Amino acid sequence: MTALILDDDSTYLYIIETLLSMQPNKIQYKQLTDPIEALALLNAEEGEIFDTILLDINMPSINGWEFLDELQKLKIHKNVFILTSSADIADLEKSRKYKDIVGYYVKPIKMEQLAAILRYK
Repeated sequence: MTALILDDDSTYLYIIETLLSMQPNKIQYKQLTDPIEALALLNAEEGEIFDTILLDINMPSINGWEFLDELQKLKIHKNVFILTSSADIADLEKSRKYKDIVGYYVKPIKMEQLAAILRYK
């Protein structure tokens, strides 16, 4: 698995990095805090290849929903897991409208949840 982790919270990025380092299989990943930079990276022909995106909803510049809308416009399809501090049922319901979203987790993510994400194919 190759993952793009998109979250503007540096503390949470550190937590995810720590949890990933504890996994038995090493995962290739890149962490970004800017959704616009992530879109440019994903849209670049010579860009890195990611099959999975771990996405926060609440971010500056554009939020996770806007990021997903841009991915759809660009016809970029990845397995997307929402990792958010939002426990709002409306966000969970909204996530079901995006075919690329395959999981929704409320922070803080647990080791078992991350392991399930990493097993997803």
